[in-house]
Amino acid sequence: MSKDEGRKLRETFRQDEVLAINIELLTFDQFRVEMNKSGVVSHHTRMMQEFISHESGSDRYGSGLSPEIAGALEALDQKLNYLISLHMDNSRSKDSKFTQQFVNLSATGIGFSAPARKFKKDDRLKITMKLPLFPPIELELIGKVVSVKANKENLSEVWVGVAFLQRSDLEEDMLIKYLFKRQRERLRAKELTSPNKEELLPGI
Repeated sequence: MSKDEGRKLRETFRQDEVLAINIELLTFDQFRVEMNKSGVVSHHTRMMQEFISHESGSDRYGSGLSPEIAGALEALDQKLNYLISLHMDNSRSKDSKFTQQFVNLSATGIGFSAPARKFKKDDRLKITMKLPLFPPIELELIGKVVSVKANKENLSEVWVGVAFLQRSDLEEDMLIKYLFKRQRERLRAKELTSPNKEELLPGI
């Protein structure tokens, strides 16, 4: 598959979303620093990996319990820790830098509304977004403004198009995973609400 074909395929995973997002304008020096960072951030990933890969909790809960019971207790303990940390993060996010914003998101870029004259073409941006996956993912991406279009209905706003400057395959994989998940959810909802559901669900 050529690069152009691969890009077109990634563009098919494009969704209108409302996400918790923060957008920062970068100086040239900040841009160079950020491009050398890894963008995938998740405070819960390590905990959930331990939870998923857990085999036995007998060491922590003592040899007096059967391996099955000890393992179940350890797994429950880790799950409770995860839920508590998630609740704490949700509480902190109420006063955080993130705002809920409508965006048009793909694996290669993002579009969003912004005040007129806030951004211009070729600006470098740091875009941090929270993807509601399990576990939750906080994704930091660097992008370049490729278009700024006037909003004819509201002259005080513009529609900003940004192309992601990918730094790792993992970042792109996380975006595709989320967009594919949302696409499936919407198709499933459409099937369930369609008056001709039988036509949309072959074999039923």
